[in-house]
Amino acid sequence: MDRVLSLPGNIKVDSGRHQGEDGLPLAALLRPRPRATALEIWPCRGQPLLLDAKDLRRNPTSYVLVRSGRDSFKLIDLDTDNARPILKNIAAVHIKE
Repeated sequence: MDRVLSLPGNIKVDSGRHQGEDGLPLAALLRPRPRATALEIWPCRGQPLLLDAKDLRRNPTSYVLVRSGRDSFKLIDLDTDNARPILKNIAAVHIKE
């Protein structure tokens, strides 16, 4: 987990419950893949979330992966009040081209 949160492009979360913690914007995952069209985020349970790469690049610090209390990741939206969680217990992130 620490290795993922220390990848280039990581940030300090500036709002909500995870304020001051390390986070990895989803847009940072797109930098080495300029032809990527979307990110598909899979939680351990439930349906995946598909996010358009253009939207992520337009607002690069909106969606951020942070450490969950259970040694897993959750996805938060920093553009909402209190940086509410979108998905918890992230199992995989797929880059679509």
